[in-house]
Amino acid sequence: MNGCEHTEVKLILTPELTHYGKHLCASCGKFMGWVPKPETIEKAKENASKIEFLKTKPLGDWEKGFLLSLEKQGVRHFSPKQQAKLDEIQKRYA
Repeated sequence: MNGCEHTEVKLILTPELTHYGKHLCASCGKFMGWVPKPETIEKAKENASKIEFLKTKPLGDWEKGFLLSLEKQGVRHFSPKQQAKLDEIQKRYA
């Protein structure tokens, strides 16, 4: 989190927004960052597990490069096409 000199944060739920919530400094109220939805966090964990599993498999060069690019990008932000391709590759090796 970016911020102020204070250490305590509070979570404010934001159901009217895209984000699940936001962190604010409990002392001064400064915005400290967005909080992703719990299902987004869970999907990121699933994707990380899929990538780790696939790294142990005999993948082709394109598939290896694809997984590397996903890892580099960060597992929370896959496009629908990227997610579908990852799921497709994972199903082949499951």
